[in-house]
Amino acid sequence: PPQEIVSLGLSPYVLTKLGIYQLLGPVEGSFSHAQTNSHVGTVAPYSVARSPFGIFFLGNDFQVYVFNGSQSRPVSQKEDGIDIAPFFQGVNVNGNGNLYTAYAHNCFGVWFENRYWLSYPDGTSTVANKMIVYDAIHDRWATDTRTFPVLSVEPSGILVGGGNDGFLYQLENGNSDNGSNISMTAEMKEITLSPENV
Repeated sequence: PPQEIVSLGLSPYVLTKLGIYQLLGPVEGSFSHAQTNSHVGTVAPYSVARSPFGIFFLGNDFQVYVFNGSQSRPVSQKEDGIDIAPFFQGVNVNGNGNLYTAYAHNCFGVWFENRYWLSYPDGTSTVANKMIVYDAIHDRWATDTRTFPVLSVEPSGILVGGGNDGFLYQLENGNSDNGSNISMTAEMKEITLSPENV
């Protein structure tokens, strides 16, 4: 059965648990479908997010993919240079709570400012209680310490998180976190200097 229907360009696509199909047909009610070259589907319909790079989703093998209209490819499996692929298989990596695959269908993903945000259930949680963020420009993952089981991008372009406390929060706005400074880590290329350049 269909998990999610999403458009990419002018073409609508249906994501199922086993693959992705393109809907074909000139008028509503007379559609046919054609299987794409993507032989991975999704078990998490709310993880599906459209972006300029394609359609991001959590695959039926619990890896994150991007679909380009023809085929799906897994996104980077690195976080700060550490292979995080085992994280998606339920293994704790780099201090992140691992994805609880039995409740992966409760994952929630959105596309916002060149990043794919995925909230997920960790450990033994049955609801999404952790977040990781994929930066498509820099091709890497990062953890987000905030907890929002539901994410949404409003039509006005605001990223909103629904908290466990019943409140909505505007994310990625301002320069403090509830009055506390936001810490920053800068990553730079390694440079080897010779004595004559010092």
